[in-house]
Amino acid sequence: MYLDDTDSMMYFIDIHRELSLDQGRDLYVMDPRGAGLAEPLLNCGIFAENEFFRWGENLSIKEDYEASTEDYQNCINEFRDQGVDFSQYNSLAVANDVEFLRRAVDVDQWNLIGVSYGSVYAQIITREYPSSVRTMILDSAAFPQLKGDYRYLEKSIGPLNKLLNYCTTSDDCKLSIDNTEDRFWKLYNQLNEKPIRTKLDFWGEETDFTIVLNGTRFVSSIVQGLYGKQIFRELPVIITDMEQRDLSSLMPYLVDYFVFQVDEFYGDLSFSSHYCYETKPFTDFDHIRSELDALPEGQLKTLLTMIPEDDDLCDEMQVSGGDPIEAEPVKTSIPTLFLQGEYDTVTPLKDVLDLQSNFSNSYVVSFKQSHDVLSSSLCAGEVAARFISGDVRPASLTGCDSEARLH
Repeated sequence: MYLDDTDSMMYFIDIHRELSLDQGRDLYVMDPRGAGLAEPLLNCGIFAENEFFRWGENLSIKEDYEASTEDYQNCINEFRDQGVDFSQYNSLAVANDVEFLRRAVDVDQWNLIGVSYGSVYAQIITREYPSSVRTMILDSAAFPQLKGDYRYLEKSIGPLNKLLNYCTTSDDCKLSIDNTEDRFWKLYNQLNEKPIRTKLDFWGEETDFTIVLNGTRFVSSIVQGLYGKQIFRELPVIITDMEQRDLSSLMPYLVDYFVFQVDEFYGDLSFSSHYCYETKPFTDFDHIRSELDALPEGQLKTLLTMIPEDDDLCDEMQVSGGDPIEAEPVKTSIPTLFLQGEYDTVTPLKDVLDLQSNFSNSYVVSFKQSHDVLSSSLCAGEVAARFISGDVRPASLTGCDSEARLH
């Protein structure tokens, strides 16, 4: 949550002020155990440091994966030597932490706000402690029962295909070009054959740090950009610039991806223990492999199948699967508001609409946004504020934005 950064926290408070402080409510913000300012921080510093330097090398997916795996094995051994029990880092544990916090601060009921994976935490809290929750706002919702095999190909390939075809049906693109998909994959191949050495430009300030931009990093930066909406209308410009070996329009996305990769507060090993506890045991990997086998030959299949066999480090972490309830849908009558971006390819609107029946007292409002609607739409904050105050009239849930839709 970047609780250590004053500017980030002020921005966060501004986003949530209308639905909390302005209503005379307290606003509680916490890092989940293992991440951010939580102690111990289960972030692999060895990986972050080595990944920084690996960006200066031209590595294949396999080479980068093998080097990263070795880093994580060393980190796991270090944390275990310090007495860390990785099995205590999962969504159920975080839900219990939130309940301990509720008792400690003497709150009768929460209005829970969960964004992306935070919405999984919120749902588990309602499952375990239903009387502690007054309302839920789930922004860009993920769901505990949807594991890696759920619509695997659609979720793996669909976002990029949607991006590559966006400008053929939309008139808000900065530039119109032909053969977008062919030109995109041609760039991928060219960059793998002849990478570009460049200095990263951190938000207007060029550094002395030189990285190697190959095809894999190019595609990864574009995919990371799908968390926002701008990439859809900017892709033709990026492609045209890159064909001239001009990185200026790609640079913001390249920097964001790099920063994400070397984030020292993400809690990557805590994330891994979540995976081992509540995702891996309930994922049908045979189904994933069969879908990959049936995929037509092409760059996408090559990218997906080049990723080595899943060596997830769960055995090294000594984390086994949790109770089967971790793969069951949460069903609740607690008033729930879903805020969803219509351009969200990470947690699609379709998932919410398919599963809304599990939330018998719920509303779905979509916006012409991508992932994390509250941070990108003032109207979403207004809608959330009205919902928490008890005003759920259709005009209150959509009246502040002509593009807000109540489903």
